[in-house]
Amino acid sequence: MSFFSRISTLFKAKANEAMDQVEAKNAIPILKEKIEELKRGASNIDKSRAQLKADIKLNETQVERSQKESDLYLKKAKELKAKGGDEAMALAKQYVERHLETNQRIEPQKTNLESLRQKDTELRKRAETFKDEIRKWQAEITALEARSRTAEAELAIEKAMSQTDPDSTLAMMEKLKGKVEAKEALAASYKDIKAESTSLDEKADALLKDTDSSADDLLAKL
Repeated sequence: MSFFSRISTLFKAKANEAMDQVEAKNAIPILKEKIEELKRGASNIDKSRAQLKADIKLNETQVERSQKESDLYLKKAKELKAKGGDEAMALAKQYVERHLETNQRIEPQKTNLESLRQKDTELRKRAETFKDEIRKWQAEITALEARSRTAEAELAIEKAMSQTDPDSTLAMMEKLKGKVEAKEALAASYKDIKAESTSLDEKADALLKDTDSSADDLLAKL
């Protein structure tokens, strides 16, 4: 097998390999669209987190308000007890009862608030992980797209070269070279023939140029 034939075989093998890689380019737009869908999903997660944080703030406000209310009832009960007297003690007892009732209402609120905070923490971690994965996938798609473009360019070159017959091309070049050399030799031959052939008029003109020669000399030369 000639050198050019081995190169041609190698090009064909590499072209097949490049073809397998280039086929992936058709999946690039689909993958990009999937990434955009994931981004929209991440955006929805952010919206959900925003709503969850709003619920947390609302619950925090309710707990804070209830706690202040409970503290106020207890404070008034202490003030009334310090004042003394049956009426004051009766009012103090009512405030203590309100204080206890408010505390009972606060406990579920605190439990709900803690649950919301835990959900927010969990959702935040999941959202961060999800976004990290999206960034990683997007980077991979960008790299794959660049590799696909390179493979496509290589494929175009290698397919063109694999479809060329180097031996045939070399033979044509050698044949053309022979024809050119033959034409050059023919042209040189015509030039030599022209140099060898001198006409009678040219000889006469050469002799007549010598004006100092006598008629006898010229006649002797004829």
